[in-house]
Amino acid sequence: MTEAPSPASETQRRAMAANVSLTRFLYVDHGGVVRGKAAATARLAERIESGIGHTRAMMAMSMMDELAQVEGMGPVGEFRIKPDISTFVTLPYAPRAAAMLADQVNPDGSAWDGCARTFLKQAIAELARHGMEKDFRNFDPALARILLVQAGPRVLPNSPSGYQHSREPRWKRSAWRYG
Repeated sequence: MTEAPSPASETQRRAMAANVSLTRFLYVDHGGVVRGKAAATARLAERIESGIGHTRAMMAMSMMDELAQVEGMGPVGEFRIKPDISTFVTLPYAPRAAAMLADQVNPDGSAWDGCARTFLKQAIAELARHGMEKDFRNFDPALARILLVQAGPRVLPNSPSGYQHSREPRWKRSAWRYG
């Protein structure tokens, strides 16, 4: 009798089938900056299971990449970046690359209090418990997931009038139009 492959091994198989060489484990820091680390496909299953170690100080980095003085988020101590394999996607804009959204967990695997994604999942569950079914819609918070969605080829679509973004300042475009 053959054992079924683990979910981590199955994700590694998917990455190999798609010719992926690196998979990014992504999280959003407290400043709203997307950060992460990458794992080579050869060790992807292992990295999915263990997570990748990361210093807590990274959560105290400002948008200018300067370390802010925040108690408990200095250069000593780590959390693990643990990916959610249900979010695995290949990246069409980055050849041979894939990504997964990740939670930040303590080295023992328990939820880390500073993880923004865990906080969001808990907030969604709390909203659902306190009346969202009456005010909005009925959903089961145990089934709620956060998905990485690929949009269209442009960040902002063209306007219906056909206007394309120009790097010229607006006053220059107006001056040209009015002579």
